[in-house]
Amino acid sequence: MKSIMKISGIISLALLAFAAPFKLQHWAGAGLFMFFGFSLLGIFFLPSAIYVLYKENKGKRFFLYLFGLLGFLPLMAGILFKVQHWPGAGVLLTIGIAAIVILFLPTLLYMKIKDSDRKDLNPVLIIGVVAGMIHIAGLLFKLMHWPGASLLLFVGPMIFVLVFLPWYTFKVYKEKEYVMFDFIFLLVGVIWFILTSTLFNLNIS
Repeated sequence: MKSIMKISGIISLALLAFAAPFKLQHWAGAGLFMFFGFSLLGIFFLPSAIYVLYKENKGKRFFLYLFGLLGFLPLMAGILFKVQHWPGAGVLLTIGIAAIVILFLPTLLYMKIKDSDRKDLNPVLIIGVVAGMIHIAGLLFKLMHWPGASLLLFVGPMIFVLVFLPWYTFKVYKEKEYVMFDFIFLLVGVIWFILTSTLFNLNIS
């Protein structure tokens, strides 16, 4: 199962890496690269990755992995359908994002709080997850052209970068003598997520 996870993950990302420039340049084959890339991700990589995590955690966190599968599988299918202009994209995106916001993120927050040795981080984690939920809900509202999307897409990132990120950085890294790699990774990840989702929504607009 680990081999399936690794091989399918590498091949699917390679296919999507080809699909992106092909799509931007309007070259033939972009649709095929994208279809097979997302298909490998959804059919092989995601289920095998969740199974491996479930087994390595000795059967714990079952609902976390279940909700992750229920959320990210239709989300990836919805993105594919949206990019390819196929019918049903809105339904898949709504199911996927709703499952992530309502089921996966609250369960993830509960697990983090339950397993954490630092209870002083609990309020910070709650704010971070709530900000993420607001932002992801804003993506859905924007995709579906529902009112209130702009407000959600503004409030979510602002809470994340002005409240969560400084507070989390102060709590976790204030006593570190050197710059930690995970801190740089956190910043890059936040920038990538916010910019990518914002540009994606700008393109939809």
